[in-house]
Amino acid sequence: AQRMGRSELLVPSIATQTPSDLTDAGLTNLFGAYVLFRAVDERQARAALELAALDCDDAILERLMTLPLGHALLRDFRRRTEWVEVLAPRSYAHAVTERRSFEATEDELVGATR
Repeated sequence: AQRMGRSELLVPSIATQTPSDLTDAGLTNLFGAYVLFRAVDERQARAALELAALDCDDAILERLMTLPLGHALLRDFRRRTEWVEVLAPRSYAHAVTERRSFEATEDELVGATR
């Protein structure tokens, strides 16, 4: 299924704040790339690492649970893994901290890709 999807340039994506829901439902090994942002607790951190088929040790768990806003653990479709910082428009970061929706201007979107 992944090969057929890639041949059609189809990239399935899913976002969740509770990765344990996906592991409990057996939805592992369905995605090629994973971006793991801060986990709210150890159970969610373990589930996220399991989804991404990554080894789970105390140091990685601790780091995943204490990541600052905009930082993540990336595992790409070639299984390369790296800690990364995701740049977002300033209005998005401001909206997140105030828990409200946002709408970025074109200038902000262009600035975020640099």
